Amino acid sequence: MFTWIIADITTFTSDSTYDFWYDRAVFHFLTEEEDILSYVERVSNYVKPAGNFLLGTFSKNGPLKCSGLIIHQYSVVEMQETFSTRFEMAQSFKQIHTTPYDTTQEFQFCGFIKK
Repeated sequence: MFTWIIADITTFTSDSTYDFWYDRAVFHFLTEEEDILSYVERVSNYVKPAGNFLLGTFSKNGPLKCSGLIIHQYSVVEMQETFSTRFEMAQSFKQIHTTPYDTTQEFQFCGFIKK
């Protein structure tokens, strides 16, 4: 069963925990340290032990902005360090995304398992 949630990720709360958390292009919009730490706390609290977390952000070769908003680019090492206290990285890969404007953007994905 899937649960789709629409919420402000920096204030999200739930009575549930989840087997799988997928984020493609939300985390890189968080540029303030407080918001980044809040996100890490939420993922850590709401992913079940041994659960999976797949994160996709703009890579270091990706754009500096998205939809006019400043973003934070991530390398594999930065993503791993950001989540290392509660997650172990299982896999990483890059993906080239072609936009509707026929330009390309490089995404960095990392798959984690909750410790």
